[in-house]
Amino acid sequence: MKNEVLRKLLASFVDFQVIRDNYVAKKPAECAVMHTISLNKSAYSAYRTIETTDTQIKEKALRLVIAYLQFDFYAPTQARAEEMASELLEVIVFKKRHDLVRNGFGLSDEEIEIKDLTFLEGSQYIYRFSFDVEMNWRESSERTRDLIKDVEVRTEINNG
Repeated sequence: MKNEVLRKLLASFVDFQVIRDNYVAKKPAECAVMHTISLNKSAYSAYRTIETTDTQIKEKALRLVIAYLQFDFYAPTQARAEEMASELLEVIVFKKRHDLVRNGFGLSDEEIEIKDLTFLEGSQYIYRFSFDVEMNWRESSERTRDLIKDVEVRTEINNG
């Protein structure tokens, strides 16, 4: 999936782990968690023929995918969680934007707010900062259609 490609790409730009929200192992003490809030896909368009043989036509089509993602940053201290959120946001919006575009990812909106979502669990603070971002990419699909070779024509005359 393309959002997994995005996760790995973002993780390569920072010095902390970026993991999926369905991570089954114990969560590291310091990490970013990527949640896919919604994934909207347009209808396929831009059909084009990429290969034609005597028996088949292979077509390719594209569609736009808009992903609304949430990143949560956990760290042992509040300052580090905030620093991690700021660092990844800076990577997405400014520092590595061209690398993201080169890999097929666009940013839909630059108005991104970092929120402090620190909470108390039992008698311990869980330091958490978060931001939501809307990103987009193109998804392609191919299909093969068989050509009709022979058509049988029947003519019946009914006089009556």
